[in-house]
Amino acid sequence: MLVIRFTVRLIIIDNDFYFLYKACMKTILIFGASNGLGKLLTNLCLEKGYAVHALVRRDEAAEELTKAGVIVTKGDALNPEDVAKACQSVPKDSHVFSTLGGSGDKLNQGPSVNYQGQRNVIDAVEQAGLGRFIMITSVGCGVSWTQLPENIRSSIGVALREKTLSESWLQTSGLDYTIVRPGGLLNGDATGKAILTQSSAAQGLVNRKDVAALLMGMIDNEEAIGQTYTCIEPGLTWQKQ
Repeated sequence: MLVIRFTVRLIIIDNDFYFLYKACMKTILIFGASNGLGKLLTNLCLEKGYAVHALVRRDEAAEELTKAGVIVTKGDALNPEDVAKACQSVPKDSHVFSTLGGSGDKLNQGPSVNYQGQRNVIDAVEQAGLGRFIMITSVGCGVSWTQLPENIRSSIGVALREKTLSESWLQTSGLDYTIVRPGGLLNGDATGKAILTQSSAAQGLVNRKDVAALLMGMIDNEEAIGQTYTCIEPGLTWQKQ
């Protein structure tokens, strides 16, 4: 009788351990993992013990990420088939981040990752049935466009308008999405002073490391679903990096 009870308790302990293990082993799929904010986010996810997948275009970046422990799918975000392959490689309950984009796109230069690449990702995530999607765009997208100085609109306005289109595409999808618009990105150390605000008038700077840390907090934050945030550090000024 004692042996039977002891055996049952072992089964319960093993069962608890299994569910704890499953909870800790979240799968994160990252688009834009090879540089900048996406790379910082990738490193934080690996440190957390998550299973990290990424779509990577460049061979050298793919090799570096693979050595770090990332499960890499080779391909280009501008190729819908490559994006679909990456999305189909992860479980349905995976969380997806996309930090794709840049500020240098110009009109009439073909498909842009700011819109077409992001649209490919949104479509593939939805078609694969991956529910949680967090997209990083920029201050100046959507209604925050009206708060930008004219010189900023002139220099990166095309990229911001394309990112705004990708936001609209996501907002009209069936995904559980969150949009994060960082301010001007700096490479300084994390200060822990960055904030998330829903004020369309918010402008400013923020360190990439602080943005990455706040993005990690989005993973289990159901209250952020369907929301759009601006991420800045009040009072932060530009200094030579």
